[in-house]
Amino acid sequence: MQAYEDQWVSFGDLIYLHEETSGTVGAEGFTDPRVCCFNGNDGYEFGRDCTFKLLPQQMYTMAKQLKQVSESLAPEKLAQLTEEARRERAHNESEVATSAGRSLRYGKIVQLQHTSSGSLVSVSP
Repeated sequence: MQAYEDQWVSFGDLIYLHEETSGTVGAEGFTDPRVCCFNGNDGYEFGRDCTFKLLPQQMYTMAKQLKQVSESLAPEKLAQLTEEARRERAHNESEVATSAGRSLRYGKIVQLQHTSSGSLVSVSP
């Protein structure tokens, strides 16, 4: 018999999202960054394009700053910001590795990584 902990959704699990009236959530991911609902009438078949990996919330503060101001900074400040962004990436990778297999709890913020493209799903207003 499986342990009680093994019966729940965990970080690192692959999931797909399906709603009976709208269809299955999926994305092409490489040439088209949009996430859409595919129903059985559109000729699209469920597959890797409809699976997502559950990841813990990641930080992007330094990466966003670097992207916004990289051309207008002095070289020493740019180097410092680049190093901080590298540390932020390393922290994110460490958090993903250490959380793998841990059960999700209600209210926990997660990120969805598109399985076939590796892109992270984001919501823009």
